Amino acid sequence: MPSNLETRTVVCRDDLATGVHCRTPSPIYFMNIALLWQILALTVADWRRELQPYQDAVDAAAENAVLAESARAFSELQPYFLKTLFSYAVFVVALETAYEGFYADLNRLNEARCLRVPHGKPPTRTSFMNKVRLIRNVAIAHIGSDRVSTATSIAASSWQPMSLGARIGERPNLDRITFGGLRTIITIRGGTKVESEDLEVEGISELDRHCDEYLSKYDQMCVQYLDAIHSRLPIVDGNVRYSSFGTAI
Repeated sequence: MPSNLETRTVVCRDDLATGVHCRTPSPIYFMNIALLWQILALTVADWRRELQPYQDAVDAAAENAVLAESARAFSELQPYFLKTLFSYAVFVVALETAYEGFYADLNRLNEARCLRVPHGKPPTRTSFMNKVRLIRNVAIAHIGSDRVSTATSIAASSWQPMSLGARIGERPNLDRITFGGLRTIITIRGGTKVESEDLEVEGISELDRHCDEYLSKYDQMCVQYLDAIHSRLPIVDGNVRYSSFGTAI
């Protein structure tokens, strides 16, 4: 989903006494948020382009050749799947972080006594988004991490085995290659068994759907908050003038 912030502008704050001019939220957020949405869309599109010839071959295979064609596809697609999964995880965490910064900038701006508009709150981070952040932190950035339990660290570092969920009576859907479907259980001192945290992602499309749904809500909230501030502008508070970008002082 392209960000609706692309059609919005920053708020200008001008100190009429000193001539100091600043813009909020930081213009960097507007650019980076739009760019990160594009990167996520391209990442998914690249995966589907790699996937499609294999899926076509599976769908076209004779009944007695489906298993062999599926096994070949599953084996050869795994590097592309992991590249897509880990790239997506890195950039989707970056996008959520950018929204957090954008919202923080709006809050600081809204502290001005002449503004103080009512506004919504960010969506609660979903369990799925927590899972993606865990994959990014433990399976990529800190492989073999001691920041989580040993069981979770082992599970996150075990990029294989992956699995290919197939429904009875249907040709395999290669877009359902699954990461983290097996849980790791270890026994620690004293005989206590510890199970790894949930890392399961059932395919790139499922990953994209969950993340898009959450981040679209974040985008909508930020747009509504920014629009509410712009609706009060231009306004002067003492020596400080607040205006929408492009409005003459």
